[in-house]
Amino acid sequence: MASRYRVVLAAMAIALFFTNLTNYLYRGGGLPVQPYMWIVAIGLLLAPLALQALVKDGLSLPPVAIWGYVYAAISLIWFFGTGATDGTVEELETRLLSIVFILLMLLLFSTTAAQAVAQRTLVVAVLFGVAVNLYELFNPQTFSEVLGRSAGLYFNPNQSGNALVLGMILALGAVRPHWRPLFMLVVGLGVTITFSRSAMLAWAIAFVFLCAADVLQHRRVRWLVEIGVVAAVAALFFASPVWAGVQTRLQDEQVLNADVLGRVSSFSVGQFGDDSANERADVAGMALDQFNIRPILGFGTGAATEPPFDVGPHNIYLAQMVDHGILGLFVFPVLIAACVWGVAPTDRALALTFAVTVLVLGLFSHNLLADRYALITYALMAAITASGRRHFLHSGEAR
Repeated sequence: MASRYRVVLAAMAIALFFTNLTNYLYRGGGLPVQPYMWIVAIGLLLAPLALQALVKDGLSLPPVAIWGYVYAAISLIWFFGTGATDGTVEELETRLLSIVFILLMLLLFSTTAAQAVAQRTLVVAVLFGVAVNLYELFNPQTFSEVLGRSAGLYFNPNQSGNALVLGMILALGAVRPHWRPLFMLVVGLGVTITFSRSAMLAWAIAFVFLCAADVLQHRRVRWLVEIGVVAAVAALFFASPVWAGVQTRLQDEQVLNADVLGRVSSFSVGQFGDDSANERADVAGMALDQFNIRPILGFGTGAATEPPFDVGPHNIYLAQMVDHGILGLFVFPVLIAACVWGVAPTDRALALTFAVTVLVLGLFSHNLLADRYALITYALMAAITASGRRHFLHSGEAR
């Protein structure tokens, strides 16, 4: 009974939090329920499982839990260095809620059955995200805050692209091997129409890592053939009169506007001189200047949300360094290391792909310790790592 209860909650958690449905229902759906209340609700639903785990395992702490408690302590101690403003209080609350959320999801995904259901639900969630992005391509700003860039229920195109990439990595194990190349290419399409350069880069990294690992481990050379066939079909489509009609409609709908075309051309010419890239460069330089002023202790929790910053640094490492000095550089990498610490040989390719991809995304986003689509994948990766390690040790393969 407890096992069925857990797997139902696991599927529910992916459906609610990974898809950003909780935020969408509040912001776009008119449901007067604050997003954090969904975390409170699932926490209450998890209470019986928490008591069961306490009785069974005592107070043993996995690496991610240790990271959570240390990060909470750092955030609280450094909070007194900035003083209480609306921005710093909100940042502290966000951090503590994120830590609680990760720990709840880690408990929820602690069994292999829950992990399997979560991965299968991720397949559906990712394909749903791609479908919504495709719909929005021809119906601009149905959800997205940016004209011409699909975002789906995430509202933000960058977050949509990031979510699809992370979901793809963790969902792949639930996809039959024969369909995995096609699944990844479909996700790549969903990512591309967000026109998020960081997400496209992350997808390319994950795609290469996952293909290489599978070909090397299982000699599935046919993967390369299937990918080549899909690429050839895509090339024929773009050379056909059909694409000319689609292109005309996209131009009429202002999907192919100056910003989008600038993003596309930046890949071909290798220059990133558009307004978005310039803003990112400016704010990164500002963050480095702030870090150089106080490199040891930083300015305190939430300082990267306060003046002189009108927008965040778009870089999780710089944001944490402004707040916590040199210590902040290690906050995010240590979390990702904790997620894959002691990974079993059977899960190494998954863990390496996940870790590299997320660490690269951290160079382009300062929200990866707040966005729940990301937090839930950290917990799932950590749970898969822990289960694989236990199976490896108990099976006698380690001897």
